[in-house]
Amino acid sequence: MEEIAVSIENLSFHYQQQKVLDQVNLQVPHKSFLGVIGPNGGGKSTLLRMILGIIQPGEGKVLVYGQKPQKARKTMGYLPQQVSFLPDFPINVLDTVLTGRYHGLLKNYTPEDQEATFTTLKEVGMEGLEERQIGQLSGGQLQRVFLARALVRNPKLLLLDEPMASVDPQMQYSFYQLLGKLKKRMTIILVTHDVGAVSDQVDIIACLNRRLYYHGPAEEAAPGLEEVYGCPLELISHGIPHRILREH
Repeated sequence: MEEIAVSIENLSFHYQQQKVLDQVNLQVPHKSFLGVIGPNGGGKSTLLRMILGIIQPGEGKVLVYGQKPQKARKTMGYLPQQVSFLPDFPINVLDTVLTGRYHGLLKNYTPEDQEATFTTLKEVGMEGLEERQIGQLSGGQLQRVFLARALVRNPKLLLLDEPMASVDPQMQYSFYQLLGKLKKRMTIILVTHDVGAVSDQVDIIACLNRRLYYHGPAEEAAPGLEEVYGCPLELISHGIPHRILREH
C-alpha cells in the first residue's frame, strides 16, 4: 500500500469572512514532487501553513504521515517565500544552518549536529563558505543556505514557498536540479508561479485558486491546465507583470 505523506480532506478556510480555500481535497504520496501553481491570493501559501500546522482549518482536516501537523513538525523542513534577517547581523553560513538543529535553550549542539551541517552545506553546493557572513552572499547563495537549514534535520517532507523569487535564471536551473535529487529521499511540495519550469521538474501538479481546479501527473498536465487557463501552457504566467498574448 502506497504511503501518503500529506492527506487533505474537504479543507476550507476563511480570513476576515473572505473564503481563501474552498473544499480542497488532495493526497500527496511519499517521495513525490508536487508543484502547486495558481494566482496571487489563490490560497497556495495558506495551504502550506496549514500543512505546517501554523493555521488551523475552518473545515476539513490535514494529516502529515498520518498525524496532525503539530505532531509531525519534526518530519518537515520549510523554506518560506521570504526569510527576514538583518544583513549586518554577525552570523556566518555555518551557524545559520546549525540553527536548524536547535534543541532548546539548555541543550548545546552536538558533534552529530556539526557533522550534519557540514554534510548538508556540501549537498547544496555551499561548502567552503562556512565562515562567510550571510550578508555577503548573493540571493541565490542565500536561498541555498536557507534550504540547507531546512534540510539539516533530514526531513521526510520539504515545503518550499516561491523559493525562486529572488534568484537569477542560471541559479534557478541548478536549484531545480538539486530538488530533483532530493526527491529521491523525501517528499517535496513546491509553491511557484513558474508553470513552465515546474512542468518539467515535478511529478504532480495542482492548480489552486481557492478551489483545486486541476490535480494530476505532470506529464498529463498540459491539456488540463490549458483548458483551465484558456491558453497554451508556455504562455501561462502568474508573476508580475502578467504577460500573455493578446488573443489569450
